[in-house]
Amino acid sequence: MNNYHKFFLSHIFWFILAMTLLIVVETILISLFTGYLPTKLSFLPWDKFHIILNYFWEEPIETLSFISTQKPLFKIEAILNTPTTTVWGLHFYGYTIFTHIVIAILASRIIVKYKFTTLALKFFPISGSILLILSSLFLYLSSCCTGGANWIIHSWLLSIVFNPYNATETTIEIYNNIHEWFIWFQFVMAASGLYLIMLKIRKT
Repeated sequence: MNNYHKFFLSHIFWFILAMTLLIVVETILISLFTGYLPTKLSFLPWDKFHIILNYFWEEPIETLSFISTQKPLFKIEAILNTPTTTVWGLHFYGYTIFTHIVIAILASRIIVKYKFTTLALKFFPISGSILLILSSLFLYLSSCCTGGANWIIHSWLLSIVFNPYNATETTIEIYNNIHEWFIWFQFVMAASGLYLIMLKIRKT
């Protein structure tokens, strides 16, 4: 096996590892936050591949929009059996997965380049990656979200507002004043994350 093949396989290995670790860490954090472990994985492309494929040939643009922003490609959920109740669910839309892929590629390139030393961590734009991931995650919580998954920061604030032990008139008023701006907060967080990543890449 020549050096090119070793280099390529090394990239693939670290990419898969970084991608897996990102999702595992996110799942662990949500499990700790809610107190419930995940019990189900569901994949839209796997479950409804033939339907998506047929729809794609008829309406390609609408199909791409559907799978990128309107329907999660896969979900990680904690479901109770008696009665059947979804306690929480991480929803990975096309945008969410794309964000994870970008960060995993960046991590694999830096790790391979610097041979997984402390130098790799020094050059990895951790703060930007965290902001970018937070801007792309969507979370469903049974305690507050009745209409489906929301942006994770939105769901977190809703869990406070709907909790009778933590909610106050002040928190409710704050939520009512800012909830219409969440899409812009999300956009600013994503832009800030990208900026920090690009800034770090230029310095390397």
